[in-house]
Amino acid sequence: PYLQFSLSSNGDSLALDPAAIVSSATPGPAIVNIKTNASKGWIGWVKSQNSGLTSAAASKTINNIGTVDGAPSTLTIGNEAYGLDTSIFTDSGTAGTGAVTIDPEYEGSATEVGTLTNTYNRFAYASGPTDNDYVTLTLRSTISPLTPAASDYTDVLTVIGAGNF
Repeated sequence: PYLQFSLSSNGDSLALDPAAIVSSATPGPAIVNIKTNASKGWIGWVKSQNSGLTSAAASKTINNIGTVDGAPSTLTIGNEAYGLDTSIFTDSGTAGTGAVTIDPEYEGSATEVGTLTNTYNRFAYASGPTDNDYVTLTLRSTISPLTPAASDYTDVLTVIGAGNF
């Protein structure tokens, strides 16, 4: 059995702004690269340590938006919210094998995100082997004009994958 599941980066930043929906900035969205010979493909999961962006200095958490219900939630400028948008960067489709599917919860857009919780939730999967699937993980957030200023808003996401042998 063979599975390679790697992330392009292990850090990200969001420039919080009450007048905009902001997306992963530096180094940008994380890209997950998957290679496996698993006959039934692969599965990727994500969980949030804080279930939001937490600031110790401001004693504040910008909560995740919505609930895990199989559909993304809409971000509204000026309202505090935080979440994850996942998209297919490359589906290798090698020799007609394993199509990549984004879990409907995380199939967002520039204004829609899936809910991050402190339990593992599937963000994407494939139905067969692959030599190079790539999935993009983009964090998005918006804040209120009243959200306390702080430079330490953080969350830790754990991203794991498994071959479906």
